[in-house]
Amino acid sequence: MNTLLSNSLIDAINKWSLLKELVNNLTDDKSNLPLEVEGLQGSFNSLLTCQIVKANKNKFLSQLQYLSGKKAEKDEKPISTDFLIVVPTEKEEQSVISDLMAFSEDTEIITLPWWNTVPYRSCAKGALVFGQRAGALAKLLSRDERKVSSKKSRIFIMNQRAFLTPVPPAQYLKQFIFNLEVGQSLDTIEIAEKLTSLGYIRVSKVSVPGEFTLRGEVLDIFLPCEENAHRIVFDFDEISKEIMRSLTFAGLAGMMDPPRPKVQQSVRRLKQAGVQVVMITGDYKDTAFAVARNIGIAESFDQCMTGMELDVMPEAVFEEKMKNIRVFARVTPAHKVKIVKRFRENGEIVAMTGDGVNDA
Repeated sequence: MNTLLSNSLIDAINKWSLLKELVNNLTDDKSNLPLEVEGLQGSFNSLLTCQIVKANKNKFLSQLQYLSGKKAEKDEKPISTDFLIVVPTEKEEQSVISDLMAFSEDTEIITLPWWNTVPYRSCAKGALVFGQRAGALAKLLSRDERKVSSKKSRIFIMNQRAFLTPVPPAQYLKQFIFNLEVGQSLDTIEIAEKLTSLGYIRVSKVSVPGEFTLRGEVLDIFLPCEENAHRIVFDFDEISKEIMRSLTFAGLAGMMDPPRPKVQQSVRRLKQAGVQVVMITGDYKDTAFAVARNIGIAESFDQCMTGMELDVMPEAVFEEKMKNIRVFARVTPAHKVKIVKRFRENGEIVAMTGDGVNDA
């Protein structure tokens, strides 16, 4: 559906008198809405939408300037610069997104995805769609029209299933939303605790959605609804700047931290003595298995489990599978406590060693 158009052709379309008249009618407060428009085909729907968004933003800026010049009434608020587009299916949704991105570079496009679940089957706990939906709803609820004069207009896009699916009450969602802005003063320790309470995992380096890291005066956070992580830089306790970490791939370098020479011998002696050795680590599953196989702890990838898999696994299933698990990867301190507790409940005598304070 998306068509590459030259700037000259777009300029010519923008000068079309019928298009101007249609846009004026759709954005005029005196128009008898809703208006029905027929005959639009292909990418022209998205082009018309972009023209309406642009005209509405200009109208918003004019109204904002008017309100700033006088004492606004209590019920007198700026018009909204948010738009909602509902399409039949996900296929049309992707087509519209592609067209809008081609026609308008100064508009933020936000998608509220559907759950994509089969009937009578709940969505897996920890699925990415939870964060994507929560992020879109948070953006919808945290808009202050009096502070967006320099920001982009926003278009929310969803298919009919997502549009008809019930969402939690606004007041319930708002209690989990907090904003970080340049110039804002806050306690970095409180921010880390709040992010952890909301389900974010603190790691040494952010790589996937739902993770964050705090080192000195730098906070990296990967929101589940974003394609790239955000970096927030502090000046003591004040936010000095925010950076969207969208990097260009320039090369690949590998680094290896090999086990100490006598580790394999130690693991072998423990096994001979009847001790079952289990690795619990914050490393990625592939990395953890490679090390575990090298030192003789695990033999197959099926003997590995991640903390996220542990979160969504019923207790009865976990109790059965853990008999064969030798590597737990991408875990948090809470996961370590749960794993050790389960071993002890099964009648095992557990000894634990590690290099971190949470291993004590």
